[in-house]
Amino acid sequence: MNKTFFIGILSACVAHAVQPSIEDGSITFRQDSGRNVTITYRLEGTSAIVTADILTNGVSMGEATFSDISGAVNRLVHEGLNTITWDARKAWPDNIATNVTVKLTAWQTNSPPDYCVVNLSSPYDVRYYVSTNALPDGGLANRKTYCRDKLVLRKIPAAGAMFRMGRDADAKYGGRQVPHMVQMTSDYYFSIYTVTVGQYNKIAGTSLSGNGLSGNGKYGEPLENPIQNIAYADLRGSGYSWPQNGHEVAEDSVFGTLRANTGLAFDLPTDAQWEYACRAGTTTRWWFGDSVSDLTGEQKMEYGWFGWVQPRDQFYGTGKNDWGCTHPVGQLKPNPWGVYDLYGNAWETCLDYFVSDIAAWNWMADDYRDPVTDPMGVASGTVRVIRGGAYSNGPEDADSSMRHSGKVAETHGFRLVCPACATR
Repeated sequence: MNKTFFIGILSACVAHAVQPSIEDGSITFRQDSGRNVTITYRLEGTSAIVTADILTNGVSMGEATFSDISGAVNRLVHEGLNTITWDARKAWPDNIATNVTVKLTAWQTNSPPDYCVVNLSSPYDVRYYVSTNALPDGGLANRKTYCRDKLVLRKIPAAGAMFRMGRDADAKYGGRQVPHMVQMTSDYYFSIYTVTVGQYNKIAGTSLSGNGLSGNGKYGEPLENPIQNIAYADLRGSGYSWPQNGHEVAEDSVFGTLRANTGLAFDLPTDAQWEYACRAGTTTRWWFGDSVSDLTGEQKMEYGWFGWVQPRDQFYGTGKNDWGCTHPVGQLKPNPWGVYDLYGNAWETCLDYFVSDIAAWNWMADDYRDPVTDPMGVASGTVRVIRGGAYSNGPEDADSSMRHSGKVAETHGFRLVCPACATR
């Protein structure tokens, strides 16, 4: 069993001695003349997340084809007889298909599918999907749904992984860490977008209409822009400081609300979690390479909202209020793990306290070779680590290893993490 790094909070990922299973003989697949499909199955052993794949002549129809499937699927399902329903008229507009079979997969609760989606409206249901193609309601292209009303999180494959954190060059610069090896112990879910104004409104019950800046950008939909100017106490509760209080939060805080409604232990990412997710298995300065000087301005703007890149006006607009602000999330290329807007747009706050003096990194091995396991940074401080750069920063200030300091309330946004496990 992998040790979870979320200590003393709602739940931990527990490996069950009994494995979940779905016997092929228990699966029935029935379709009526109106092309309504009913699938029944029996889950045995223990609760599990169940996903489905529908095949014709042994070949998958493709997840997008049956993304509107409902019932006891793409969620935590309990033992016993369960039912899935699907309106197949879009897939079979003319004739009822033949040679149709269904493949059901039971995922252990401590080893869920790659994507977790939280509906931020009552009753805050949590769903799990094998890819973004399987997301209902048009998938990520439906920006109103997935940038405002729901949270989409990607499972980061971190269990047992080791990576080199920091960067050799400019090691004495306050924004850098001396390179060192980090050992990760557990997979975790990491939000694919910086939390937006619309999402924050849903969680906190607020009605904010913008990000506190004078402009909304060329593409400007303020509800889809990263939320900023949120105090640390609003996120975790007054007096609940990490690592002194572990991952404890106040019930009436943003994270307390999320935890109570989902059963998932949401928090800010640690400095190491952020960099590991950003790198996505790469070792280069940016996840797309070691140099931006070889890229044209247009190419640079495919990877990050870099304010010092020309032709800036082509991408941001012609006035200061067009480029001097954040932009709606998810419009540029994601990294190899499907995470968006890691460079530029809005600085993102981490849990770790910031320290600029390299000698103060007393939690690292002296020779910088021995790995540090799930590092927490220094024990105290006045400001937190912020990552990723902002709309006003150039690429040099926004690579995978660059870190700066800042208070949460100083035009910085945030992402969410939680353990990769299903609890309800």
